[in-house]
Amino acid sequence: MTNIELLLLPAILILGIAFLIVYIRMRREKNKGDLIIADKRQNTKNRLYGLYKAYMATPVIKRYFSKMKKKYRSIFPADEVTLNTRVTKEMTKCLICALLIFAVVCVVCKGNIPYTIIGGVGAYMIFTMILNSSNDSLEMKLLDQLDTFITDIHAYYHDSHNVEDAIMQTLDDLPYEIGLHADKILTIVTSPESDLEMEKYIQTSPNRFLLLLATICNSIKEYGDKELENGKSLFLTNLNHLKGELNDERIRLTKKRNAFMGVNFAVLIPLFILKPAETLLLNSMTELKEFFDGIGGIISLAIVTTITLICYEVINVLKDDGEDDENEHRFLVKTAGFPGIKGFLTRKINKNYSKSLRLTDKLKATGDTAGLPAFLVKQYLWAIMFFLIVTVVVLFGSYKSKKYLLSDFSSAYGQELVPSEEYREDLQRISLDLHGEIRDYDENLDEKVHTFLTEHEYNDEMAEAIIAELKMRHEEYEAYYYKWYYLVIALVASVIGYYIPELLLEYKFHIRKLKREDEVAQFRTVILILMHEDGMMLDTVLEWMERFGKSFKQSLSECIMNLEYSQRDALEELKEKESGFPPFRRLVDSLIATDDVGLEGAFDDLETEREYYHGKRREDSDMIIKKNSSTAKTLMMIPLFSVIGAYIIYPFVMYVVNMLTEFGEVF
Repeated sequence: MTNIELLLLPAILILGIAFLIVYIRMRREKNKGDLIIADKRQNTKNRLYGLYKAYMATPVIKRYFSKMKKKYRSIFPADEVTLNTRVTKEMTKCLICALLIFAVVCVVCKGNIPYTIIGGVGAYMIFTMILNSSNDSLEMKLLDQLDTFITDIHAYYHDSHNVEDAIMQTLDDLPYEIGLHADKILTIVTSPESDLEMEKYIQTSPNRFLLLLATICNSIKEYGDKELENGKSLFLTNLNHLKGELNDERIRLTKKRNAFMGVNFAVLIPLFILKPAETLLLNSMTELKEFFDGIGGIISLAIVTTITLICYEVINVLKDDGEDDENEHRFLVKTAGFPGIKGFLTRKINKNYSKSLRLTDKLKATGDTAGLPAFLVKQYLWAIMFFLIVTVVVLFGSYKSKKYLLSDFSSAYGQELVPSEEYREDLQRISLDLHGEIRDYDENLDEKVHTFLTEHEYNDEMAEAIIAELKMRHEEYEAYYYKWYYLVIALVASVIGYYIPELLLEYKFHIRKLKREDEVAQFRTVILILMHEDGMMLDTVLEWMERFGKSFKQSLSECIMNLEYSQRDALEELKEKESGFPPFRRLVDSLIATDDVGLEGAFDDLETEREYYHGKRREDSDMIIKKNSSTAKTLMMIPLFSVIGAYIIYPFVMYVVNMLTEFGEVF
């Protein structure tokens, strides 16, 4: 091992042990109450504060910390102190697992740099896998608790016929997570400034079902309950609508979890069998050592690792339905805003105006608020990343091949006819002593070899075999330099990298169609909740639609601002902007009709349509889950096939080809 490798291994082990000690201490103090993470002066004694600051100062960790915090905020609508504490604890657990696995990989690989890098990639995948699994479990747990909460409110409302009393009667038996939301909803319905409290609650980003429940309770508190034509309570009817949607979502998440179970774990297994596969092959055929220690082995490792990482990320996209985090685009937006870069991107957009419009529409349809300039920056960053990866792999592969030629003679003279194994070992030892002649080759090599053998009292008959080996290695050593086609390969890789974000956008655009239908269905539910309230105004309905909107949020915001000039013109403009999506266009047509027939008259068929669209959404959702899981299971096998092809079959083929070539040269 090199000095760098010797230093790297202890450092990794020490870091892993340090995280383990911190975790043990955290567990011991679990019952002492929540730790406080606030400003520096108030937290000098806080043992989590150092970890929190470290996470926020590390770019990659900060990204996942912010993502996890956003998820936790929707589940635990608590203060920043509690959120930071919980996320720091969970993040530390995930990092400890990943670092321990990374340390084990480093020990098994004995500090080998390529395998250490692969171990880092595997640790990253395990870290994100544990993180995503934890978030999914918390989300499902909250939905289960919400189902019980709605059932309890329904039961208690029968007795009290009062929303506040029904909610208050449920509080004693509620689990912690849903209890936090229940307190927030109770604050909304009991506050004289309910709209202000509602806005505060919305800022915590609760899931759409909790927001719907808050809408139902707030509307009943503000406008009052009433008996519908079928004799049922409006409040209880709305709760039934909500529970129906909630049950559909729980079933969908359960199906998705079962369909993707084990896929993420299976896709990274090939990374951890690379070293055992190499060891097994070398034990059975030492002649393959030149391949594994040379540029061929490095390129094979890079191919397998890249394929595995791409398959893993694509599977995550399939599993998460192409959802994205707006916070991830901040860096891209800032970069796109730099003066020089901004001018370049503007010229590119204007030069390809038609394509730019199509991309803008797709970004808008997928809910991307960063804009086209930020997307172009992402494309260029992917191109640069792919170019650098190929360049680094080629250069490092050349370095490893040269290092092997100079320092490893363990597989040399394997085909040489020698009197004994001791004689072969002497040939290898002498060649290693003369390895400098490979790099500093000159015409006096024969004389130097003979002189060396004489001075060290070796058999002079060894000279011929040693000279042939050193000359052959010198020719191979000289062949390792940066060739012109390496640059071509790197440029081709950069072009592929440039178009990867565009391909992912196409996929997200395709998937987002169902998401947009879900959003329109959500609008229908909101209208169904509000339409029966006496005195309900159109602007209030649009404001609630905007709160639930994502793909249509910007268009709805502009429509609300234009209402004061002309209600009909504002709705017509909204319809024109989203004319490419018929379900939303038809919904806007009904909103326009409220001028003539009122809200209830315009949506008198909403209940029937809602049932139809719910059934259609269930079928579409099942179809997409089956299709995505089938694709994910296919992708799961690709890394394994790449290991078999690039790391097992290819070395054997190259070895056989070389053997046949040498055989042909002899005869």
